[in-house]
Amino acid sequence: MKVKDQIEMKSFKQLLIEGQLYSYYDDVNKSIVVVRQNGQIFNVKSPELTAPNIKVFGVNVEGEHIIALVGPKENIQPNKKIVFNNAGIYIGSSNIIS
Repeated sequence: MKVKDQIEMKSFKQLLIEGQLYSYYDDVNKSIVVVRQNGQIFNVKSPELTAPNIKVFGVNVEGEHIIALVGPKENIQPNKKIVFNNAGIYIGSSNIIS
């Protein structure tokens, strides 16, 4: 295992120890992958993420909510925030005003 992989795994384990959710966007499957505190892994798929002209710029966990920053593929920055709960259920979205 490479040193970089060891550091990333240590950081991942530390997040789980601290009791936080961990999430990232899987571009191949067009879904958000969420790892819970107990190590359970699940995918969040939503029409808001899989639309053909949408690009996911980033995913963040804020408390018990999963936030996806999205926008049109031709944009250089996101213009919309989509919120899911920790079970992957769509809560709502809002525009980002810059």
